[in-house]
Amino acid sequence: MKSQKAYLFLIALELTCIGIKYGVSNTNNPFQQSRITGCETLLWSLIHDFMCYFMVNLLLLLLAKFFFNHVAQLLVDFFKYISQLLLHYSCSNVDHMPNLELQPQEDQV
Repeated sequence: MKSQKAYLFLIALELTCIGIKYGVSNTNNPFQQSRITGCETLLWSLIHDFMCYFMVNLLLLLLAKFFFNHVAQLLVDFFKYISQLLLHYSCSNVDHMPNLELQPQEDQV
């Protein structure tokens, strides 16, 4: 009984997604013939989206696997370069900045 309810819930959710995405009218519903026909039509409707996500994720996974060490080293070098630039500019600016703090004046005796 639980599996039938879960099945009906998933099919209703997927049909709602298709109706929202493709603007299916309420009068012409091809999914009311049988469960197998509904599932098959549903899968063929959504397989393009699944394949696009799958291909993009597979490509990113392969790139990350093969180039992770190289990219990590590039990032480390980049952050070292930026920190050296910031350190260089902060040290050079400190030398040229006037001291704006108020100095306590000593009383002359």
